[in-house]
Amino acid sequence: MQRLEHIAVRWCVLLLVGCVTVAQAGDTLTIPLLSNERFPAQPSEKQAVVRLPADRSYARLLLLLRLSCPCGPGLGEWDYTVRFFALRPTGQLDSSGAPIQERIEIARFITPYAANRPSTWSWTWQWDITDYRFLFGDSTTVVVQYQGWTQSAMFTAWIQAIEGVPPYEVFALDQLINGSFPYGNPNDPIDQYTTGKRFRVPSTAEMVKLRITTTGHGFGGTDNAAEFAEKTHTIVVGQRATYRQHLWRDDCGWNPVYPQDGTWPLSRAGWCPGDVVHPWEQWITADVQPGQESVLDDQMEPFVNEQFSAHPSSYLITAQVLYARQPAFSTRASIVELRMPTDAPPMRRLNPTCGRPLVVVRNDGRDSIRSLVLEYAFDGQPMQPFQWTASSPLRLGDTASIELPTMAGVLDPPAPRRLEIAITRVNGQPNQEGQFHRAVSTFTDVPTVPGDSVVVYFKTNRAAAEQGLAWRLERLDDGVLIAERRNLGDEVTDVALLQLEDGCYQFRFENPAGYGLAWWATQQQLGSGALWISAGGKRVFTLDGDCGKGAIFNFRVGPVPQLDVPRDTVDFGATPVGTPVRRQLTIHPATAAALHITQVQVSSFPSNLGFRIVSTQPPLPAEGLWLRSGEQLTVTLEYSPQQEETRWRTALLTITSNDYDEPTVRIVLRGTTPSALSVQEPSAVEWSASPQPASDVVRIELAQQVTEIRLLSLEGRQRDVPIRTEGTSAELDCSTLAPGVYIAIATTGARRVTVPIVVVR
Repeated sequence: MQRLEHIAVRWCVLLLVGCVTVAQAGDTLTIPLLSNERFPAQPSEKQAVVRLPADRSYARLLLLLRLSCPCGPGLGEWDYTVRFFALRPTGQLDSSGAPIQERIEIARFITPYAANRPSTWSWTWQWDITDYRFLFGDSTTVVVQYQGWTQSAMFTAWIQAIEGVPPYEVFALDQLINGSFPYGNPNDPIDQYTTGKRFRVPSTAEMVKLRITTTGHGFGGTDNAAEFAEKTHTIVVGQRATYRQHLWRDDCGWNPVYPQDGTWPLSRAGWCPGDVVHPWEQWITADVQPGQESVLDDQMEPFVNEQFSAHPSSYLITAQVLYARQPAFSTRASIVELRMPTDAPPMRRLNPTCGRPLVVVRNDGRDSIRSLVLEYAFDGQPMQPFQWTASSPLRLGDTASIELPTMAGVLDPPAPRRLEIAITRVNGQPNQEGQFHRAVSTFTDVPTVPGDSVVVYFKTNRAAAEQGLAWRLERLDDGVLIAERRNLGDEVTDVALLQLEDGCYQFRFENPAGYGLAWWATQQQLGSGALWISAGGKRVFTLDGDCGKGAIFNFRVGPVPQLDVPRDTVDFGATPVGTPVRRQLTIHPATAAALHITQVQVSSFPSNLGFRIVSTQPPLPAEGLWLRSGEQLTVTLEYSPQQEETRWRTALLTITSNDYDEPTVRIVLRGTTPSALSVQEPSAVEWSASPQPASDVVRIELAQQVTEIRLLSLEGRQRDVPIRTEGTSAELDCSTLAPGVYIAIATTGARRVTVPIVVVR
């Protein structure tokens, strides 16, 4: 569980973007802020007016941002800071008589490196800004500030206001710090900007929260500060309560927005490219007194940047004290995230999975949570209860990750999957959360592979041990470690041959340094490695070398679809014109896995030779036909020659399915008329070709000497390949051909012989 916690991106959200939804009982109001707008190549701002009825209560206030392309050089290329502010009237006027409004930061974001994203690329992030509800009235201006020096990607932003009762109500705040300050300049110490910040707690405040948002910027100087400098700062409230803020994001290399351009996987001071900035938060109710004054000291770790003049370093800091009333309910638990299984893009690093569901819950009530009862169901089945006991009580705002006991089984045939989870009881009492206690995810099944010959191919790059390159394979059913590789040498090739029992497995590649296995930024120093997995001779996973800190591949070992059909030539013999002859083929699943037949067709060259499919039983619909074990598909074929023939005619029956080994099966059909049998030298039309299907060289044997041979596609286009003839045989090198069906036309004396050739890869 700890491992999963580490790699799950800590999105500050309550509704997951994508295929996870949280049940909402109240009406939702959507308020647009920006619509497909691009910021210019300089720091700039855009504004929008938000109107929320003051007499309405909102359970959740969400800010959403979608970036989209087209991008390119100078368009969404770099990692720039974006800040969202709500303007709060101060009651004061400036020298021109205009009202002065205070900028209250409600969210912060760093854009991804997106220059090389496809023109159709987009991604959506979101923040819970419910604490700022009191700032929004009949007319509140929201400012979006872009701190970039090249044009941005396309920005679309909006607010969703969901009616209902919030976990608690914030009614006021003091913004004590807001700005960018030098860090590491001995001539301009940062503590003069961040300490001694006095505030008075309202007498009506029942709860007080401290929220500090800090991001480090600048690099190249001492410790590569402040962007890449790992520091721990001290936060003192009221000159007595002391807290620590470890300003470091070490999960950038697991960002689901990957791969990016630039140095996206590297750990940073409080932020990652292409992610929301997570504020540091702490309830300080016990550290202050209502109606009295207190002081905040945000003390930075002592540091001197010896190269500050050439490489300045700074922190962008916002510190706010929020004043709230007690929660409306005592026993209230909500679902924050449904991490597995789900198709939601933010969880793509963990999914698809065949493992146990993982859900994140939060305490939104007054009472600490000691136990929960959850109910869950897959694919519309009856809900099953699960009792969960907290290892330590969850206080207001605390979250916990809960792993449910039942793994997602196999749907055969496959279908869209669905998981529903609900929190029904809290501490033995009914859950008072009426909106966000339930979540539903849609998800995709993992691939199923045969386990008798699994190969893991791993080629390391340089400095493998220093990077910590490793992989491990675990059976998720029982947590057994099946195999792993660690401490391999530089630029070595390791091949693991495995025999796996049926079950659910997780393969995990790790590079703790965050350099992946083939990354442009380390190409010169480290070179490139490679990693792939095959099962039953078929490659099922290939590592993207630009994967940051690692990658996960979940799969299931079990029966795979295989097609059972006779491969022998279907011989219609000598068929008189006007007297059609029919033959039948029966297709069965060869294993317990469902077989999906998507296409059955006959082709020939030329196309009017008289071969056709009369019927399939049952009929084959456009979306294909699923056959379970014990079921079959009967194909009725017919040969009805259109004219008297002087030689044998051939066609191909092509069957397309989800067969694991051979998704396309081609069977030769053969027929002629009685007149062809009366022609002398009947052996001249006999032929054989092997191997069939072929991947490189095909050898054709005929009864008479070959004088000419050429190769055509089914469309009649000539294909130039190396051909060697010798007497009655010919060899065609098909290694450069794309997979498909081709026709070799061989001339033997006065006759031409047509030979179908099937090429596979």
